[in-house]
Amino acid sequence: MKNNRVVIIGAGLGGLQCGYILAKNGYDVTVLEQERVVGGCLQSFARRGTLFDTGFHYVGALGEGEALNRLFTYFDLMSLPWKKLDADCFDEIVIGDKSYPYAMGHNNFYNRLVEYFPHEREGLKNYIALLKRVGDHIFDNLKLKEGEKSLSNTYFAQSAYKFLTETIQDPILRQVLSGASLKMELKAKRGQ
Repeated sequence: MKNNRVVIIGAGLGGLQCGYILAKNGYDVTVLEQERVVGGCLQSFARRGTLFDTGFHYVGALGEGEALNRLFTYFDLMSLPWKKLDADCFDEIVIGDKSYPYAMGHNNFYNRLVEYFPHEREGLKNYIALLKRVGDHIFDNLKLKEGEKSLSNTYFAQSAYKFLTETIQDPILRQVLSGASLKMELKAKRGQ
């Protein structure tokens, strides 16, 4: 490695994760942050005596062999006092007067959603298969030699909107699947 010094601008979750990964792989990392505390959006703040915690409050898919288990193990977070949530509904997406459960585990996630969208069996299978492939290859970039391409780059470079519209025909199911994506809206105009 010719130059193993890296400067990361911003000590939010992404910057801290990148710094950790790079440091763990032999890089000399400096993280710069303009605010008084690190964490970006993962902060607590008080307004008029009320404490607001803006960090994430729950995590699904921490079971053995699931993608977040791999990530949390890598970041040495599995020793924290995690409490298992309802395996059949750790989160729910509400659209209008209907509620759709997010279940833990690929098969359980599929089975719960297919109850509401039986006409989307094939689309949901393809969606789950992509989630599994991404999870299986999440660390590929750390093992690459110069000039090699990672399978995960293929997935991360893909537009979420394009993938969902090509894979899932039901517009409500598209909203359900994108509804908990870090609480961001899927916008067709921006191609996200």
